[in-house]
Amino acid sequence: MNVWFYRKRYGNFYRFSVGTQNIVVLSDRTLLKAMFANRSKSLGAKKVHARIFGPLGIRCALDELEIPLHGHFLPSLDHLLSKSVIAKDMKNPFHCRLHVRFRNLENMTYSFTLSELVGYTAYEPLTIAFFGPSFHLDTYADYRILDTSLLTLMGPLSFTARSGIRARNRLLEIFVSYIRERDRSGSRDIEGEALSHTLNSVRSGSLSIRDQAACLLGLHWSLHTNLHRSMFWMVAFILEDHNALERLCSEIRETITKRYGGSLDALREETSLLPGFPLVDSAIKESIRMVGLSSSLREVEFDTNITSGDLSFVIRRGDYVFGDTRAIHVDNSVYPDAATYRVDRFLAGTEKAPNTLTWGSGEHICKGRFLAQYAMKLWLIMLLEMYEISSPESALPEMDPKSWSAIADPVGDITVCLRRRNNGILNDA
Repeated sequence: MNVWFYRKRYGNFYRFSVGTQNIVVLSDRTLLKAMFANRSKSLGAKKVHARIFGPLGIRCALDELEIPLHGHFLPSLDHLLSKSVIAKDMKNPFHCRLHVRFRNLENMTYSFTLSELVGYTAYEPLTIAFFGPSFHLDTYADYRILDTSLLTLMGPLSFTARSGIRARNRLLEIFVSYIRERDRSGSRDIEGEALSHTLNSVRSGSLSIRDQAACLLGLHWSLHTNLHRSMFWMVAFILEDHNALERLCSEIRETITKRYGGSLDALREETSLLPGFPLVDSAIKESIRMVGLSSSLREVEFDTNITSGDLSFVIRRGDYVFGDTRAIHVDNSVYPDAATYRVDRFLAGTEKAPNTLTWGSGEHICKGRFLAQYAMKLWLIMLLEMYEISSPESALPEMDPKSWSAIADPVGDITVCLRRRNNGILNDA
């Protein structure tokens, strides 16, 4: 569906039908913020969550998920993914393992596909930081298969995704073993209390151990899926813009030298999540703006009126509300020259662009936004500080029109070439 075409034709809000299901589309910034705030508590995501957790292996009925999933497990993520918990429990293990993965690249081939580079360096460190050092790390191949199969698993022909079903079942077995081991060990090897609290929340209620494992698999999948896509596009845009690449390398090198004494390891000593790299922050926001898709879908649980200024209309119980955030992100009146990647678009100043709506807002804001931003930031800093990166290809891949997640899939891949820098900052352990 070309929502941009319909926005130009019908305006910033309109209703259409798919069979007997009505869907209300919002593409006005103030209306979207009213939707995300959900002050009337009329918009729910339970059926949307069920469409994800079902293919991930949950077998119980939707009403049986109410207390364990929406009453305990999902609310526990607010604390687990908070800035304070990330800084206390996840930052150090993620930093250390990420540094090791980047150092190991020098013993490997000179060139990679960009997706291989992202997967090799990011998957293991984030998994260890989140689930602890005892979690099975030979799961990346099955994660990839599941990720590419999930849309089919959500549809009426799910039985055709045989490789995805097998990969999902293998991952579920690993999470079942993980839960049982935590029960036996009392979670002794978990780095912090927050994950232990989340594990206890998923074990509360009447969910079977397989359904508990499916909840953790959903968390595991959501940690990686859009993060890997975002990292891919961030580097792809930077490689196409040599000036942006040079400016980012300069900021990273200067900040590490002046603020951190020339040591990547000193970044671990920060009590907050990596301040002092404003151009890197802008690069992250801009790449996500460019490839973020409209993915906010909520069910209307009772009739309600949405009002913003002079705009007002009623949405009916049983309708779905779709937040068309991409229409705003590609609007030249909001982001001038919106089709062009500008690495400094979000730098502070008189012409600073408004924040994107990629993470949502209010009640429906993305719970994992702080972890995603921190992981992308540290990953890019280490990549550009430790390696010179280039690509023999001059064109960006197209965005796959079949993409269904919050970040677009690329059509194809990019070859990247790495050469180890010799700048005196590489001797950290």
